[in-house]
Order: sequence, then structure tokens, then C-alpha cells
Amino acid sequence: MKLGSRELIRDINSKLVLETIINKQPISRAAISKELGLTKATVSAIVQDLLDQNLVLEIGSDDTSLGRKPILLGFHKKCGYAISVEVGTSVTSAMCSDLLCGSRVCRQIATPPSDRLRERICALIRSVCPEAMTPYGLVGICLAIHGITKHNEIIFTPYYEIADLPLGTWIAEEFDVPVFVHNEANLSAIGEYAVLPGNHKNIANLSIHAGVGMGLILNRKLYSGHTGRAGEFGHTVIVRGGRRCPCGNRGCLEQYVSERAVLAEYANALSASALSSGTDTDALALSAPSFADFARAVHAGMPAAVRVFDEFIQNLAIGISNILNCFDPEVLFLNSSFTTAFPDVCERVLAALPGSARRDLTLQPARLGDYAALTGGINVVVRSFLGIEQLPFASNSPDTQN
Repeated sequence: MKLGSRELIRDINSKLVLETIINKQPISRAAISKELGLTKATVSAIVQDLLDQNLVLEIGSDDTSLGRKPILLGFHKKCGYAISVEVGTSVTSAMCSDLLCGSRVCRQIATPPSDRLRERICALIRSVCPEAMTPYGLVGICLAIHGITKHNEIIFTPYYEIADLPLGTWIAEEFDVPVFVHNEANLSAIGEYAVLPGNHKNIANLSIHAGVGMGLILNRKLYSGHTGRAGEFGHTVIVRGGRRCPCGNRGCLEQYVSERAVLAEYANALSASALSSGTDTDALALSAPSFADFARAVHAGMPAAVRVFDEFIQNLAIGISNILNCFDPEVLFLNSSFTTAFPDVCERVLAALPGSARRDLTLQPARLGDYAALTGGINVVVRSFLGIEQLPFASNSPDTQN
């Protein structure tokens, strides 16, 4: 039997003390000792180390009526900062945050072509870096990619040409900090889990944008599978021999419920309607409907839009039923423009599910919306920097958006 060294045990205890302070702050040394079952002397020594390292602050004293008032401790969340970048198919966003994602600044640009990606992303990162000095400065960067990633590499991106680009290596060389490259839906799940109140163990986040991805938190940890494809639920087949998908299959879920697919189907419906009424279809093709156009048409009760939206609901219900039967999450978050444009979309999908599934599933819009993947990226960076397993965030909005 291999025994752990004193240094290892001290390191483990230090992480436990730091994680307890972060999760239970404000908290006294005595309360930490009671919480973890460590001696007061051990806790006091570890706390002193954390104070010396600028990771913990003394933030006042507890209001007790008996004896000496214990000094309360809190995490020094402004001792450094983290940055996450979501490289979307049309828009690239960056978030700079303190180490508890409390004070945040976001900016975005149009996603540049691949030959200018490195230059423009580096400029975007610099634009959100704070001017004020901190003890640790920038502790890391996370990149959210709309595609499959593995071991910090981009493996497959169906809707933009950045697969095989060494983007993580480029950013690490530029800023000389750890860089993490993750799938957008996985980071969204991490972000949603970080702000989710309660003691949940299993959640899923379904991201519906140009494609469809899913992030899974199983037993409080991200599950991505053997090759990083566990969350690619958009590429599960719901129609045999159906629409062709960039992944090589036919009839994939994302060819029926993604924003791209729904708008394409709506454009086809408009063209068919125009053709039957003798309208100029060439002029119609030049003004492809936007998502806002589609939403307005649905709310106005336009027959073509309503039919396409009803088909979207039915197809999404099939996909969610499959998720429920495979993973049985406690909560399933829906992250998409559909939840913003149609506040009752979750209720509509639930109504389309079988009764037993409807009873067992909590389906709700993502709490963080467009900031989910960015928040998850900050969480990944900070947990790695601190060496801890769980890091709760407050669910608040960024300070600025440019």
C-alpha cells in the first residue's frame, strides 16, 4: 500500500479548506475545522498560507454574543482574472471576469475568416483585459467551439472552416497562459450547473443554434464520452433516409430543429406559397427570412410560419424524449433564440411529449442564455487554476456589452 506524503496530504487539505471558504463564505477558522474534521491548528496553518498567497481575505468578524469574536474569511475573487471566448459561426464573443464571475465585461465581433482568426481573436482578448494590476493577472483562457473537440484540439466543425486549426496553441503562445479548448454545449452545461441552486447531480443543456449540441453533467461532472462526441445529440437520426447532414448521416435531429434548418424550411414554405399565388419567387429568394422575420410571422399567425413552428415543436419533442430515455436528467435546459422569441416553447414541447415523460421532466430555458458557454469557460479556467472540483457562481449579467 502506497502512503501519501505529508506534502500531498497538506495539498489535499489546502484545496478542501479553499473550496470550503469559496462555497461557505463568510466562514471562520473554527467553522472550517468543524466542517472538515481537521484540527484547528491545521486549519489555521493552511489559512495563513492562503492569506500569504493572496487567495483568501479576512473580511470582518462574526457577530457573536459570547467570547472573542471569530474572524471571518472570504475568497479573494479579484486576485486574478479569467477570459473565455466563444467562437460562433457568425459572431465571436469574449468575456473577462474575476475568479467568481461576479464582475464581468463582454465584447463581440463578427467571426473573422480562418486566415484572420488568430489576429482578430487575440485583439478581442486584449480589448477585454483590465487595466488594473492584480496579484495573479490573467490565469487562463477558454475557447468555446461549435463542434467536436478533444484534448484541446478542434476535430470537427460542420458550419465553419476552423477544424484542424491549432487555435489553442496560437492563443497560448500569444498570452503565455493555460488555454482550454472545449465544445460550446459542454461549456454551456458547466455554466448552467455553476449557477443552478440546489443539490442536483445530473443535468443536460441542449444548445440549439446553427447546429444542435448537448452538454451533460452526470454525477456532478461533465461527461463527454470516449472521443468527445457524447454531447453530439444533434447528430442522432430521427428520420431514416431524411435530410443530408454535414456529418455524413441523413435525417439528423439538427436538420429539423436547428435555427438554420427551421429558417430553411420556412424559406421553402414561403417559396411554395409564392409559386402557387404567382408571386415573383426570384425576388423572394433574394430576401431570405431572418429569425426575427420568422418569429414575427409566427406571432402574427401566418399559416406557413405556424406550420413550420409546429413541426419544429414535434421534432424537438422526439429529440427530447430520446434524451430523457437515455440519460433521465433532473433538469434539461434549452439554450436557443427560440426560448427568447417564444417564451412558451418549453410548455409547448412538454405538451407534445407522452404523459409519463411530461411528469418526470423539468424543462426550462437556460438561465444564462447567450452567456452560458462564456460562463462555463470561466468556470473551467478558474477551477483549473485553483485545483478544486466545484465552483459556484452567482447568476448575474455582465457589467458591459459592446
